[in-house]
Amino acid sequence: MLRPKVHGALVLNQLFPPGSLDFLVFFSSVGQYLELPGQASYAAANAFLDGLAVRRRARGDTKTMSVCWTSWSGVGMAGRDSAAPRLEDRGVGALTPDQAFLAWEHAARYGSEVVSVFPRTADGAARRIPPALRDQVSDESAATESAGPRAGRRDFRVQLAAAPAGQRGKVITDQVTDVVGREIGIPPEGLDGRLPLTDLGLDSVMTLGVRQALEERFGLALPAALLWRQPSVTDIADYLAEQLGADRTGR
Repeated sequence: MLRPKVHGALVLNQLFPPGSLDFLVFFSSVGQYLELPGQASYAAANAFLDGLAVRRRARGDTKTMSVCWTSWSGVGMAGRDSAAPRLEDRGVGALTPDQAFLAWEHAARYGSEVVSVFPRTADGAARRIPPALRDQVSDESAATESAGPRAGRRDFRVQLAAAPAGQRGKVITDQVTDVVGREIGIPPEGLDGRLPLTDLGLDSVMTLGVRQALEERFGLALPAALLWRQPSVTDIADYLAEQLGADRTGR
């Protein structure tokens, strides 16, 4: 992921020195600011594009720009069902291609070397507003974000404490099913808790997202190998039930 963007950008930079083009636009990503898991090489590659745009501007090329895009709906990496939930968790939406081109035209008028382009969601669904975006949150969203994961943990603890002893395993299983379903893009009612998550489309990047979401939902520090040692929803729920002193799922 790192080499193609870095090498390709350097080739363009060498072939077309500052002043030789009407414009040069690098396609970077807002993902590097969203603290998305599994993005180290991708974020580094995009940061390189941003830095190269700044360097060309410093050499007098006012027509070079790096655009940190959100996902384009149905295009490229965003074609995966898992892209939208990850963005929404951080209060960011996707763009249609038409919106993206309008934003590109708008950004080009202002002469900035690096711009970020993304719509903010306003439905309060975000769970993890990253620091880079917190100044752009509306008052309503900010209140939701400040309550965010902690409020969710409190709600879960109340729900678990109120459940009869024999039903607490089900409460935990329902929470795990919700977290996993959001990440994989499967409605909870369509998720078979006995199947290995890899059979349902879970990849290594999603694994990081699921573990992080579970930690926030349950207020626990979870081992990095959790989803490999507990490969299904039922296995994960049993592990969490043991950690929380609740009954197991009873499978």
